[in-house]
Amino acid sequence: MIENPWTPAHQAVESGDYAELIRLLDEGADVNEVCWGMTLLEHAIDLEGDSALQSGTPIDSRLTAILLAYGADPRPQPPGRRSTMDLAGHYGHDIARRLITLIYDHDQDAHFDTTQLREGLAHQIPPAQLDEFIAAVEATEDPAVDLETALALLYGIR
Repeated sequence: MIENPWTPAHQAVESGDYAELIRLLDEGADVNEVCWGMTLLEHAIDLEGDSALQSGTPIDSRLTAILLAYGADPRPQPPGRRSTMDLAGHYGHDIARRLITLIYDHDQDAHFDTTQLREGLAHQIPPAQLDEFIAAVEATEDPAVDLETALALLYGIR
């Protein structure tokens, strides 16, 4: 018999059991717990995006909304990993991206220089794409680009 690898909260996300996820969070489950290298929010965005991709149906954002309402931190855990914004962008999960931006609007005001961008993306995209992205950022002639510009340039490269 194969043991379930998920914590109860991750299992609720995996099975799309909204009521169980809310019950567990109300009872004190850590909204930022990591299991198998994913936070609950990363797991929800991945599940919602992949399910929509496989089924051809619109993305159901309820898990993401629930987790963000309970205070899920969208920053990658551990730092340096692919962010939830990147994951949402990969799946075209626009609602997740909008919710994260609305709740964590300080990120919207963040600006990044090319050194920060290169270091943050070094292990996430191939070197040739990274060089192309950095060249696109430098072409803006802005010493530090905002998050929205950086994401637009990045997704234009991919």
